[in-house]
Amino acid sequence: MIYELLEDLHELLDAMPKGHFRKPFLEVVSGALELSAHVLAADPLQLPSQMCGRLLGNKHQQILPFLSICQNQPLRPWLRTQEASLAGPGGKLVRTLTTIDGAAPLSAAALSSGGNLICGFADGTLRICDVFSSRQVGYIGTQRNSITRLATGGDGTLVASGSSDRVFTIWKLSQDRDEVIFKGQGEVNKLSVARDGSMAVFWLSDNTVKVWRKSQGSYSISCPGYLGDVFDIAITPDNRHILSASAIIVVSDIKTGKIVARLATHRGQIKGLAVSPDGARLASSCSDGTIKLWDTTSWTELMTLEGHTKGVVASAWLPDARYLVSVGQDDALILWDTVQGLKRDYLRLNSSEPIN
Repeated sequence: MIYELLEDLHELLDAMPKGHFRKPFLEVVSGALELSAHVLAADPLQLPSQMCGRLLGNKHQQILPFLSICQNQPLRPWLRTQEASLAGPGGKLVRTLTTIDGAAPLSAAALSSGGNLICGFADGTLRICDVFSSRQVGYIGTQRNSITRLATGGDGTLVASGSSDRVFTIWKLSQDRDEVIFKGQGEVNKLSVARDGSMAVFWLSDNTVKVWRKSQGSYSISCPGYLGDVFDIAITPDNRHILSASAIIVVSDIKTGKIVARLATHRGQIKGLAVSPDGARLASSCSDGTIKLWDTTSWTELMTLEGHTKGVVASAWLPDARYLVSVGQDDALILWDTVQGLKRDYLRLNSSEPIN
């Protein structure tokens, strides 16, 4: 119901002339409902608490009458906050995504544009979902069991998936139809798709590495040198190297598996790898709360970013290759300027579930 209401509100706002006197008020209410949608979808009776928590203190003259109406409608006891205690509209937080059409995805990967995610579900379906409406907008295909691993490349035209039935698949997406172009056997631990969509790498639970190339099919290699569990892998933009993250980072030749470099200055488990869009730098996220930046030509350390109070789980580059976003087990999302090595922005996520 909440998502249908939001769709109606968006249509109404689009149809309103720019200077309409009610438009600013409706934009504020719409923003608050967007932020609360994941809660209200599960329990609509939380509307009064959610609106008060997000809108108390808002200076728009029509907000107080609106909140009075909300407060007079409850059908059960409710928590009435005396001041704004939740993120309000117009801030850094835009949407909390928990379910798609009522079902929680087990895995997800972002498409290159359009605000869409590819999501894998317990029923084995692979769907395209809109992050703003929390609705399914496309269907790709089905595997026999739940889809637990996903990665995309080639501007979102190539999708690699791994499922709990020990089958991994590569899907080619197009406007005409989506098709499976490769299938393999094995339990996938981690996977990565090349940025240009020309190859994919599957790191299996037995530490065999399966490489699929668009030009020559698939082959297996061994990538030694890691210490303990492998937490993440990545392909360099020139498609020459596989990076694996464990207690150290190992750079391996993608054709032979031969070790090219070992990066071993972290003091914990390396949970995530992210290669910059220009391919010049690697960011590694560590359980010791730090992020290190590396030169991908010499494989030397450039700097260490410190700001999280607990382990860093993952990081992602912005398209300009200057700014980096990291997320940690301290519920913090940090925007870094990697040229100056400084924090530029910070968001407390207040997640109800541990971030791993």
